[in-house]
Amino acid sequence: MVLGKIVNLWLEWSNTLLEDMPVRLVTPLGLKPNKPLTVNIKDVNDFLDNPILLIEEQLQTSIHKIKGRVVDVYLAPENALDRTIKLPKMRANDVLKVLRTNLQKASPIQLKDLTWRQGLVFKSGDKNIHHQLVIKNERLKIIEKTLEAIGLVTRKISVATANKEFIDYSEYHNRFNRAWLMLNILLITVSISFWVVTQYSHLKELRIANSHLHAEIDDLRTHAINQVEKATIEARNAETAQLSTAELNYDRKRTMLLKNLTDFFSDNTWISEVVIKGQKVSLGGFSTQGIPDILSSLRQENWVKSAQLKSSISGARTSKSKRFQIEIMVQ
Repeated sequence: MVLGKIVNLWLEWSNTLLEDMPVRLVTPLGLKPNKPLTVNIKDVNDFLDNPILLIEEQLQTSIHKIKGRVVDVYLAPENALDRTIKLPKMRANDVLKVLRTNLQKASPIQLKDLTWRQGLVFKSGDKNIHHQLVIKNERLKIIEKTLEAIGLVTRKISVATANKEFIDYSEYHNRFNRAWLMLNILLITVSISFWVVTQYSHLKELRIANSHLHAEIDDLRTHAINQVEKATIEARNAETAQLSTAELNYDRKRTMLLKNLTDFFSDNTWISEVVIKGQKVSLGGFSTQGIPDILSSLRQENWVKSAQLKSSISGARTSKSKRFQIEIMVQ
């Protein structure tokens, strides 16, 4: 049952495919393909009475010269039943179902013994007028057998109008054409499958290489980040050490400066204010010693670069001590 459906499906599919395939895919390279001959039949009964005469008149050649050739048969529309059916607007699939059901109810013959197609559609108000062309399979079989008897191969039988072919009979191609087509399809399928497998293998290799490359990039990025963090920490430590050294040297110089000031001034001098800004030292205080003598002695010290009076000497006449403001530049 299933095998029969598969075979019928293949026959129907191959019939349609053979119409559109390049001729070399349905005919071996060693054979020269011949274009199908065309036979027009106005009346089936007249044709069956003397088929050879009708074919020779149409083709203008002897039947013996065209034996074995493939023919396409076109029947005049009068040979089929043209049914007119009014239906409301509906989907295309529903239209086919309704037309099939309507034909089955109207015909005493089973649908499997009929060949029918939906024809032209005309609009009439809110309804569509459908034309349905119907012909008996028996008549088509008789035409095919008649052509076979006189040495011709039937490719298709169509009921034609000026606009479209509505009925295509199923026996289009012989077994040899179908076998050759199947062989070509298998070869093409195998080639495509091989190409897909090859491309998939290449893609898999590329994915592995890409994964390794991403891993190496991640390692390099991690290493670079670690190096930057290490360099940043080292720079901060160096900066901190440099600042600590500078602060230590500054404290050492400050201590040494205070010691030198303490050793320099005698007991008759009192220092009330000391302001140190780098190498500049401002001193304020009182002394019973002469201020010019203090300046002269300061300038002779090896740790003093320069010394000068910052403000005038002041003090009461009755007091022996004088107030002074001296600015010193240390070495």
